[in-house]
Amino acid sequence: MREMIRLLFNKRFRKTFFMFMGFFMQFWWLGKTKKFLHTEKVTQKYKAVYTSQAKKFVINGVVK
Repeated sequence: MREMIRLLFNKRFRKTFFMFMGFFMQFWWLGKTKKFLHTEKVTQKYKAVYTSQAKKFVINGVVK
């Protein structure tokens, strides 16, 4: 339990955790909506999500 509390106060952990939760939500939402879209549009959206995630990784300093 102490480790969880310590992690919650760690700024880097919180930043990384919420970034991954955002990524998860993007993919979850795209998975829910892709059945309503044309295949080419789904491919474009996946590519856009991957690109935005890569930029967030670099901007937030996860990858250096």
